[in-house]
Amino acid sequence: QGSDSPPNPILLAFLACVLTFIANILGAACVLLMAGISNRTLNLIMGVAVGLMLAVVCNDLVGAALHDAKAQGMGKFAWVPLLVGFIAAVLLLLLFDWIVHKFYDRMGANKPAFQEMETRGLADDEAALQNEETNAEETEARMRGARLFVF
Repeated sequence: QGSDSPPNPILLAFLACVLTFIANILGAACVLLMAGISNRTLNLIMGVAVGLMLAVVCNDLVGAALHDAKAQGMGKFAWVPLLVGFIAAVLLLLLFDWIVHKFYDRMGANKPAFQEMETRGLADDEAALQNEETNAEETEARMRGARLFVF
């Protein structure tokens, strides 16, 4: 291939997959190595992840969708399919959320401690928090076991 030819798209896709794989492995290793991480730190990490995903959507996918709609001759109404798709996605997520909650309610799954506090009242708050701390300790013990298994 000459220096003027574009890069091979299959090679670029392969490199993107390898980089994604390495990023996932490094992320999983960080999770396994961080024992006793606070909820505040977890919230920060999830906030950064959500921000990155929204940036990808806004910068890449929305622009590409608008460009494709304009290329198909939609003119100044190119935003309509984008808006319809966005609303459909939100409704689909709400439907899935409703289905999952119904499933857990029928299965009798345990509610998170904060929901238990809301439904049972303030008298049982301390017992609910104690239950949450016990679950956190069990999770930490499992993570230590997983780290020993992996390494």
